[in-house]
Amino acid sequence: MTATAKCTKLTFGNGFWSKPPKRWIHKDVALRSKVAEDIVQRIFVAVQIAKLQGLHGGYTVDLIERSVGHCLTVYEHGVAHLAREHLGYSSPPHGYGGPKPQGSAKAPSRTIDRIKVDEAMRLVSGGDAIIRDVLARRERSTRSRKPSFSVLLKKAANILDVAANACKQAGAVLRAGTLSERAKYARSGNFNMLALYDKYDCFQEDR
Repeated sequence: MTATAKCTKLTFGNGFWSKPPKRWIHKDVALRSKVAEDIVQRIFVAVQIAKLQGLHGGYTVDLIERSVGHCLTVYEHGVAHLAREHLGYSSPPHGYGGPKPQGSAKAPSRTIDRIKVDEAMRLVSGGDAIIRDVLARRERSTRSRKPSFSVLLKKAANILDVAANACKQAGAVLRAGTLSERAKYARSGNFNMLALYDKYDCFQEDR
């Protein structure tokens, strides 16, 4: 199943939406889509800019991710899909053809230290192992009251935070933002989001 098909199924097939909203209210979309209101607003504005500039799909996704500061989760892809539907820009051409982004839509020039990023990602593998172990143990638990695993998740969050800082210093800001988001969910014990990140590959190269 493609990423587009996944987010479409999640958005319209899970009871959140039967069809795109006729009236866009950031708060309502946030509540029904399980995405923070400020992220919904940033996604909507980014799609507006993409439509005004006639950007193709690749540039549009890049712009959205830079606007929110991390690679999109499946839920956030769903919000982007809703915004495109609402604004009448649901099917821009794929890839990086067409007009180049201008102004605020243009990607800032930066140099990424790939060696430092690779070192940081080796740290991430340790945090991932802890999170996956916790998710598996929680799934196997038969008790009505699930254990919290707070100590282990805090350890994983600390590892992800260190890796995020390393990625940021290396110039990989989207990857750093994604790691920071995962650390936040680990620290708060948000098992649903941790499982979502584990299920779908949310890492992409910084653009």
